[in-house]
This record gives sequence, C-alpha cells and structure tokens, in this order.
Amino acid sequence: MEIRSNGYMKDKIVFSKDTFKDFKDNYKVYITYEAINKAIIAGVLIPLMTIMMNYFMNKGGISVLVNSEIIKFIYSPYGVICVLLMFLISSIGLLSEIGGLIVISKKQYFKKHINPIGASVNALKRFPKIFSLGGVCLLIYFLLLTPFLGIGISTSFINDLSIPSFIEDYLLDSTLLTICLTILVVVGLIISIKSMFVLHITIIENMKVWDSIKISFKLVKKNFRNIVSTVIVFEIFVGMVIGSIIASYALIYFLIIYLFGIKSIFGAIIIGLYTFWGAFLLFLSTFVFTPIHVCMLTRLYFDLAYINENNIPVEVDSFNYNILSKFFKFNKPKLIIFTTFLIFSLVIVYGVVSILMENMNNLFSVHVTAHRGSSKIAPENTLSAIRAAIDEGASFAEIDVQETKDGEIILSHDTNLSRTVGINKNIWDLSYEEMKNYDVGSWFSKEYENERIPLLRDVIRASKDKIKLNIEVKRNGHEKKLIKSLVKLIEEEEFVNECVITSFDYEMLQGVKKNNPNIKTGYVMYFVLGNLEKLNVDLYSMEASVVTKKVVKRIHMAGKEIHVWTVNDETVAEELINMGVDNIITDMPKVIKKVVDRKKEDNLSLKRIIESITQGLILVPEFFYLL
Repeated sequence: MEIRSNGYMKDKIVFSKDTFKDFKDNYKVYITYEAINKAIIAGVLIPLMTIMMNYFMNKGGISVLVNSEIIKFIYSPYGVICVLLMFLISSIGLLSEIGGLIVISKKQYFKKHINPIGASVNALKRFPKIFSLGGVCLLIYFLLLTPFLGIGISTSFINDLSIPSFIEDYLLDSTLLTICLTILVVVGLIISIKSMFVLHITIIENMKVWDSIKISFKLVKKNFRNIVSTVIVFEIFVGMVIGSIIASYALIYFLIIYLFGIKSIFGAIIIGLYTFWGAFLLFLSTFVFTPIHVCMLTRLYFDLAYINENNIPVEVDSFNYNILSKFFKFNKPKLIIFTTFLIFSLVIVYGVVSILMENMNNLFSVHVTAHRGSSKIAPENTLSAIRAAIDEGASFAEIDVQETKDGEIILSHDTNLSRTVGINKNIWDLSYEEMKNYDVGSWFSKEYENERIPLLRDVIRASKDKIKLNIEVKRNGHEKKLIKSLVKLIEEEEFVNECVITSFDYEMLQGVKKNNPNIKTGYVMYFVLGNLEKLNVDLYSMEASVVTKKVVKRIHMAGKEIHVWTVNDETVAEELINMGVDNIITDMPKVIKKVVDRKKEDNLSLKRIIESITQGLILVPEFFYLL
C-alpha cells in the first residue's frame, strides 16, 4: 500500500461534487442495500438478540431487568455468555452494513460492476480479522463510543444510543466531571479522526485490524489538515443540500395553502398528498445518510492512499447478476398506473391511520408534573415550590420524601443536608425538631431565606384540591416504618385519589400495595429489559432516553400509564406527546404546559384537515372516472 505525500488533495468542492456524483450514479444500489440491511437488522438480528436475552434471563430466573440490576446480570455466568453472543451478532451487523457499503463505494470509485449481495459477501469474508485485540477495540469504538459521543459513522444497531439526560445533567453539574467529559469527547473525536480508515483498510486490503489501525493513524497524520478541511467542506455541502430541500418543501407547502387554502376539500386533498410525500422523503433520507458518508470516506481514502490504479486490489463479485436491473425494469405505462394507484392507496391509509392515532392519543391526555415542585422558580421540595407549581398550572408536583430519626416524613431529595442547608448531617441522624428551623432557601436565592424543611403532612394539606402529588420514596437504608407511616398519612388526609407513590425501590412499592392496594404506585427506571407487564405497579416513570413508541404502546396495551422524566426541552416534549405518553415530568412546567396546549390545538387543526381529506377521498372514484 502506498500513501501519497502530504499536501496532495483535490479541490474540496470538486471532491464533494464527485462524492455526490458517485452516490447519484448508483443511488438505487446504495438505498436498496441500506434498506435490506435495516430490514435484516430490524427483522432478524434484533429479534434474535431479544430472544437470546430473554432466554438467558429466564435461565437466570429473571423476568425483567430494571436499573442497576443489569450490572448484576452482566457479571453472572449467563450474562457473560449473553453479552459475548450479542457482541458477535453486532459484529456481523456492523460488517454487513458498513463493510458492504465500503465495497460498493470502492467499486463505484473505479466504475466497476456493482452487486449488493456480492458486496455483503466480500465484507463478511473479513469477519475472522475482527477477532483480535484490535478488532475488539474497533467494535467497542463503533458500537459504544461512536453513538454515545455522537461522532463518526454508526450502524443501524445503535444509531439511537445516547447518554441519558439525567446522567448528562449530573456530569454537567460538577466542574470536575464536566472537564472529564470534555476530555473524553476530545479524545473520542481524535480517535474517530485517526481511525476513520480502519474498516476500509481491513476490508479493502484484507489486513488485520491492528495493522489497519496503525496504517490509518499514519495516513491521517500525514494528511491531517487536508482530511479535516475536506470533511468540513463536505458537511457544509451536505448541509446546504438539505437546507435547500427543506426550504423548497416549505415554500411549496405555503404556496399550496395560499392558493387552495386548508378548508376546501380540494386543498385538503392536495395538502394531504403533499404531506405524505414529504413524510415519505423524510423516511427515505434515513437510507441515505450512512451510505453517502461511507461513499465520501471511501473516495477520500483512495485519493490519499494510492498513486495509481495498478495498486488497487479489486475483488470479483460473488454473484454475476444484477438484481436491481431486473427489479427496476418496468413497462412505463404500467409504472404510471401502478404509481397513481399507490399514491391514492397510501393517501387513504394515511388518512385512516391518522384518525386512528388521533383517537388513540385522545385516550391518554398528557399531564405536566413539576419536578421537586417548580424547582426553577423556588427552592426544590419546599412549600414555595409547590405553590409555584400550582401557579404555573402543573397537574402534579413531584416531591421526594424520607424518614427522620424520630419517624417523621419530610421532603428532601438528598440524604445529606450539605447541599441545601450547608450542614454536613444525614437525615436519619436528626429528629424533625432538630431540623425544622434549618434554612433550605438561601442556597437558592435570598428571596427564599428562612424557607423551612416541610413535613409531608403540611404539603398534602397545601396541595389538596389544587394539585396532585407524585411522592417519590427515597431509601436511605435507615428507615424504620416509612411505608406504613406514609400509607397511614395518605389515608388520614383522604389523599388516596390525589397522589401516586413512586420509587426506584420495587420492594417499597410492594409494601405500599400490601398496606393499601388502592394507592397508585409507579416504578422509576432509567433502564429496562424484559416483560414490563409482570411488574406489579400502576405506572412506569421512565427516563426520557429509554422511551420509544413501542414501549408506550406496550404499556398502554397493559392498561398502565407512562410518566417521563426529566424533560426540559420543548422538542423532546413534543416528540413524547406524539408518542402518546401520559405525563411529562419537568423543571419547567409552564414552558412544557404551553407545548402540551399547543399540541392540543394542532391536533384539533389536524383533525379538521383529516376530516376534509376523508370527505375528499369520496371524490376519488369520480376523479378516475373523469380521467
């Protein structure tokens, strides 16, 4: 293998245009290959991994893994075997998707015959090379570091993997941890750049991964400035293309509304049709992002690594027929009829599904919970925070409760008072009499100086008929009769129907159910695997990053609710509302409530449009008759 001398590189804009031309010339192959891989991953590999996970969990006597229980499982014998097998399957998925795209891009670069199946076979032939120390490092990088840090190219297996928001918040609250995270991101970025050609070298050159890592590092080191500037120009180029498409789509959309309006039947049909194709193109774009970036890296690799074409190792396709040419060979009149029929069929399906989804969302109205009271307005877990939550229109206030030395139930998130009071003492070491005069407001603002630690009883009385409470029970390991006292207090205050009790501790929730089955309970979780339905709770309080449409559907089909924490971003809140969650827990109840109210208005408008489209579809047969 020969590496070009430093400084050699085409004009950056010409390079970007050539990359787009490579993709454009064979977009059918790229999109089909990516679609097939996504289908195999979603329909075969991921279900296989799920079945395998459930099998080993059952072998270990586990029906569901929640939160830190996953760590215990991983260290068990069955967990170790399960992780190794999942790692193996992930490796196959990575090589098949990214490796196959590299082979296709290489052949396109040299204008050679391209065959998707042959590309996949040639990529998987390199599978034995992965099983080495270098291969393990490479897979850890692709399967974990890349998706978590949001850098580099990732496979369909883990493109949605991210650091949970509560962990991000925890890291960013500490200067030291923020510095460590920044260093990790910088190191990850450097590794990403230096190892950007490792898979190319492994697959194209048939080299061991460790040797590929060394060569990639050397290649990048010699051409660092060229590589960085080329990638930046390419990403700007991609951004401009995407921006132009979005701007054109929006312009045409508003033009349609201006010309036809949304109240007329014809206008509603046109808007519905146009919206469908917009959604279809958006869906199609998910099959473009990874291929076009692999195409770019492949062209960059060959531009930098080789002086002449005689040095290029080119494989022969394992199959010498072109599936795509047969698949896309249609008679033009038939194609027009087929496309027309497909469009109107899909519009009908789109309208019906939209109505069904509208009805489904109406079954589960979205409530807003103020996290620790309205904790951006007033000190957390105080009466002032509860009053602020009421003023901001929240449906619930989430509060944290613990038991004092003398058995009183007070509001406090931390087990130690150093953060909110400035005194290094634990909750369980103090009686309420000793702590009732502590100032828990000055740390937040002088305005709340002399704010006191409230008893849960006082909070319930201040909330009654004004706001419901999400009472999160904190286990500190020194409780004596917390659950019994809590249930008794709720019963005495006749607050059973105005609260839910939540906790990270499943045993505590079962204790609540044992004492009073009528009190709603919710399991707080940031990770879950297995049969959620088997948990004896009324709702699931989930961290936002683990919530998906599939999870929401499963929970609702089980007749239970899903509450999501802690959501302060309007876009995320809107996505969760679209999924159909029941409750959003936030530090900013006023902001998120506006999002909820806006979505309600949008849904009403959408419903009117769908009704118009449905009425308009009655005219479709007449339309065909006139043609």
